[in-house]
Amino acid sequence: MKANLNSLTLALKANPALAASLAALVLACVALAAAQGCDLRHLVKVDAPRDLLTAVDTPDPAEGITLAEAEAVWTDWTAWVNDRSTRFRRAVDDAEGRYAALESLVNLGLDAANTAAPAIPGGAFLVGGLSLLTGLLLKRPGEDKRVFAEKKNSYNAGLEEGKRVVLDAIRPAATSPRQSSPTA
Repeated sequence: MKANLNSLTLALKANPALAASLAALVLACVALAAAQGCDLRHLVKVDAPRDLLTAVDTPDPAEGITLAEAEAVWTDWTAWVNDRSTRFRRAVDDAEGRYAALESLVNLGLDAANTAAPAIPGGAFLVGGLSLLTGLLLKRPGEDKRVFAEKKNSYNAGLEEGKRVVLDAIRPAATSPRQSSPTA
């Protein structure tokens, strides 16, 4: 055994490339053995959207998360989405309930007015006229957005028309020959 060790030592001294290769192999084995004992999931980054990380209150959304943190963030995210979805569904259901109550109240009022209208002279015209007047005066859903969009479009069209008028007024003056003043 001692003879084999001596011959290996002589071979390594005679061939430095073999010695360097063997040293690199031993170093690689030691590094892999050390890495095997570590949790490598902390080294792997997950490319998660920043707004998602902000929504679930991760410590530093700009830095991102690692694979080791991904499962906990996924659990938090699904809980966040489910909570918001439930709250939104509840809000829609509440709004539908209020709408149904208002619709019922309006229909009840119109039915009562239509029932009493024939007893009053001109009552049918009165109920029809009130319905028409109410329809004209009440804002419809989305009316403010529509009016804003119309005003914005009108303003932009006015700016474009103003630019065109000014440019048309400037162009003939710029292209016409200069008048020379008469000399006395």
